[in-house]
Amino acid sequence: MNQESQELVQLLEKLVEESTAQNEKLQKQLRFTRILAAAGCALAGVILAALLCVVPPLLRTMHQASGLIGQVSGTLENADQALSQVTQTLTEADKALLDIQSIFDEDGLMAQTEEALSQVMETLESMDIESLNQAIRDLGAVVEPLAEFFGRFR
Repeated sequence: MNQESQELVQLLEKLVEESTAQNEKLQKQLRFTRILAAAGCALAGVILAALLCVVPPLLRTMHQASGLIGQVSGTLENADQALSQVTQTLTEADKALLDIQSIFDEDGLMAQTEEALSQVMETLESMDIESLNQAIRDLGAVVEPLAEFFGRFR
């Protein structure tokens, strides 16, 4: 039994050595796990701090951008209305320009006015102004005594 006990003792010593080596490896593994856990916690803390620093200003910026988009939308609507009015005004101006051009056309208002003025001038030239003035004086001479006569009955 001696040999068996010696083998058993050797076997137990071998088991103790292996157990000690395994415990040392487990201790190293535990140290690395703790280091990785601490690094993970530190990384989570940094990410949380970054989010706390970045998210509120980002939300404010998004809120301001939303307000600005609303203002831009209103401004674009106003610009669209202004462009519609400009288009309408230009259309009316184009029509007015066409009307003005029609005044100067061959049969337009200017031509008609010129013709009417020439007819008036011909009529005026054909009238004997001196005779007309004499007739007015004669009429005044006749009406004056009648006016005096009827003025007495007042």
